[in-house]
Amino acid sequence: MKSQAKLLLIATAIASVGMLTTPAQARQPMIEACNAHWQAPTDAREGAASAMLPIDDNADVSFHADSSLRIVAEGRRQVVPDGIGVDRLTGWVSPLSTHGCDGVVRIQASEPLDVHLWQLFEEWGVRLTQHCIGEYCNRRSVAIVLNGRRVEMCPGAISLAAGTDIELEV
Repeated sequence: MKSQAKLLLIATAIASVGMLTTPAQARQPMIEACNAHWQAPTDAREGAASAMLPIDDNADVSFHADSSLRIVAEGRRQVVPDGIGVDRLTGWVSPLSTHGCDGVVRIQASEPLDVHLWQLFEEWGVRLTQHCIGEYCNRRSVAIVLNGRRVEMCPGAISLAAGTDIELEV
């Protein structure tokens, strides 16, 4: 009886520190809790379809490219949340996704994809226009710093090529 109690205590301790997972939990990507103004949606397939991204369950992910995105709204940094493009119910991952609260945007596909910033925002469910990010708007325009240089362009047209560094401010 004492040995069963010890085993139960050990199993409880292991589970409490996250070392014991069910097979379903092991298959699902970890979604980090971010203090983000705009949270990632839970239905990634719908967002990916709306963003005109390929939805292939058996896709090889031999192509990989990372970009970075920072957003400043009314002088405050806004967190790009973990889990954009990740279906929390099934574990399915879109070719365009985030896997942390660090602003890294990942493209993972079987072949190179020409992906633009509007597609990430469409998948995310956050408005992006020449003058607005979400509910934050500016009469002049969204300020864009692309790879360290200020540029004038529609923010949605920015290509998410490998190594692209994007800062948006409104």
